[in-house]
Amino acid sequence: MLGAEIYYANQRDLPAAMRTTIRQAMDTCHVHARSGIELPSAFFTAGRLSLLLNQSLDAFAYYARGVRHFLDGTSCVAADTLARERDWLRRLHFGDQPPGASQWAAGLLTLAERLSAGPSPSGTTTQRAPRVLVVAGGAASLDAATLARVRPLLEVALEAFSGQVISGGTVVGVPGCAGRVAAKLAGRDRKHFELVGYTPERLPQDARKDARYDRLVTCGHAEFTPEQLLRSWSDTLDAGVRPENVLVLGFGGGRICATEYRLALAFGATVAVVNGTGGAAGALLQDDLWSALANLLPVPNDPASVRALVAPAQREFDGDVLDEMAQAFHEHYVSMSSGRLPGNMQPWPDLADTFKQANRDQARYAVQILEACGFGVRLLAKSPVVFCFTDIDKNAVEEMAELEVYRK
Repeated sequence: MLGAEIYYANQRDLPAAMRTTIRQAMDTCHVHARSGIELPSAFFTAGRLSLLLNQSLDAFAYYARGVRHFLDGTSCVAADTLARERDWLRRLHFGDQPPGASQWAAGLLTLAERLSAGPSPSGTTTQRAPRVLVVAGGAASLDAATLARVRPLLEVALEAFSGQVISGGTVVGVPGCAGRVAAKLAGRDRKHFELVGYTPERLPQDARKDARYDRLVTCGHAEFTPEQLLRSWSDTLDAGVRPENVLVLGFGGGRICATEYRLALAFGATVAVVNGTGGAAGALLQDDLWSALANLLPVPNDPASVRALVAPAQREFDGDVLDEMAQAFHEHYVSMSSGRLPGNMQPWPDLADTFKQANRDQARYAVQILEACGFGVRLLAKSPVVFCFTDIDKNAVEEMAELEVYRK
């Protein structure tokens, strides 16, 4: 009704007189969303109402949550749902230049339409090597103590990563830390990624562009907004990278970071927020509209966990060799628990495919753990000799144990 009155009767001041009613309607949208009904309409309606109240980032977040529901394929949704939302946004400002908030929402819906034309993002946590790593987090909002804990995590993550890294492009906070680590790795010939930053024409007073980035893309005018996030996603899709090959590593952050996390979740990327870094990362895990998504991962605040996430096991083995390794893991597991024989402890030939695959994954990751700690792994043409670690290898054993904890 409000949309029709604004469009047909040109009553653009009507929302101001109905703020209380609009807020009550938004409460109803929340009730519907939590109850799992009227989806994704409940989210899109909340987005419309937030725009009418000039709550631009809240509106963007609601639209993003609606997009996630549209793309995940869990409900029967009309194919023209996204187009109808864009039409509503256009009519809301008929004859005038839409403000930034409406343009951002329309840009989000346009990118979602691009994604809906291809394979559906699964939103699962299946590990694969990401082609794009987004390092998101607080800039000026991150205190020195937290930043000191972030730096070693970024050093481990970026050293293990090959591909494109996207961050904020300024010298402060997490974006500046990414630039510093990139320069350090380049000096040791250990940098195997391109560091790209997306910045507006006019930066905040407490920030300046970081020359240590390989490439800086300028888009938007006034400080940081969702415009930089939308441009980075547009460029990523143009490069042929699907969201399931994008990993967002999050450290705290403010409202723009909160928007960045939700946009990535909406498209089906994996968003891993590091525990204990506070801000938007901590709030996201407590947000009942987002926290249950399978592609949102809380990550322990330790380097081993971050490394295992950024560089999952990717080494390929001949099928027969991998099954032989997996069977050995399984037989060892069964021998250690001979008093129980549930489904996951049946003999290998009778084992369900789910448990066979779990053992194959464990075999791959065991090789990665050994190689990460400086040990070599090779095929033997003869019977293997059992190798036992000694006290001399104590530190390596502890490091491997940390990596194994993350896999579990």
